[in-house]
Amino acid sequence: MTHHPLPEARRAVFGIVCVVLGVSLFAFSDAVIKHLVGAFSPFQILALRGVFAVLITVPFLIRSDIRRAFRVRRPLAHFGRLLIGWIEMTLFIVSLRYVPLAEATALFFAGPLFMTALSGPLLGERVGPKRWCAVVAGFVGVLIVLRPGTDVFNPGATFALASGLGYALMSLATRRLGRTETGASMALTMLVGSAFLSGLVAPVGWVMPGPEEWFALAAIGILGAGGHLAIAEGFRRMPVASVAPFEYSAMIWAVLFGYLFWGELPDAWSWLGTAFIVGSGLYVLHRELRARRHHAAVRRFSASD
Repeated sequence: MTHHPLPEARRAVFGIVCVVLGVSLFAFSDAVIKHLVGAFSPFQILALRGVFAVLITVPFLIRSDIRRAFRVRRPLAHFGRLLIGWIEMTLFIVSLRYVPLAEATALFFAGPLFMTALSGPLLGERVGPKRWCAVVAGFVGVLIVLRPGTDVFNPGATFALASGLGYALMSLATRRLGRTETGASMALTMLVGSAFLSGLVAPVGWVMPGPEEWFALAAIGILGAGGHLAIAEGFRRMPVASVAPFEYSAMIWAVLFGYLFWGELPDAWSWLGTAFIVGSGLYVLHRELRARRHHAAVRRFSASD
């Protein structure tokens, strides 16, 4: 029996559904973490989440290609990326102790703006004036959300912003590492390594979870693993340009879960700042993908000349 590939329209819909599903699982995981962060240290949460996530994810990585999953050519570079990612996750969990879920998510989405601003000095990539304008507009949105110098300024929100910076640095490290390493090896080292690093610190101030808390800790590991797998499947099915914008649907889920669980709703200024951040991020993504297509076309033309 011959298996035919999905028609393009069905592939697009399936890829988008996978990304939206993955993002919703991450948002739900963040909501559960916010519920737990008052009772447990971020390191204990990360350690136990990592254990459950590894149990779920590793079999998929091994089944896909065991050699690619365990092929590590540059261990020190892997460790550097792991350390950045671990700090980024810790900062975001800390931020959930102090700020509403939607605000933390909005500030985390400053990550693509940091990534664009840093891609020049760190990777030697050219950033055009239009993208720089989008970056500036995005950081105006960050200031609107934070509102430093006013009575509503929450210093805890800076942890979420720092987490966005960490995400940008980790993404740039992924770009460089991806030139020699496989995606499976990077996923495996991040999963296992973050659980190990958190486990080293978790015994300090350890609190024994009760039955319901064990269930919640297992849930965030399963939700996180499911989110990673769903998003990876979405990007495998469709080009980045088609599905990446749907990652911003995380804001919808963050607002929904924040309202349902804690009665949190962003005020008008937070909505305005979030619109600046998300709009700028989408424009930066559009310009970057357009630039990549242009460079690819130039290379193909040069090769055929």
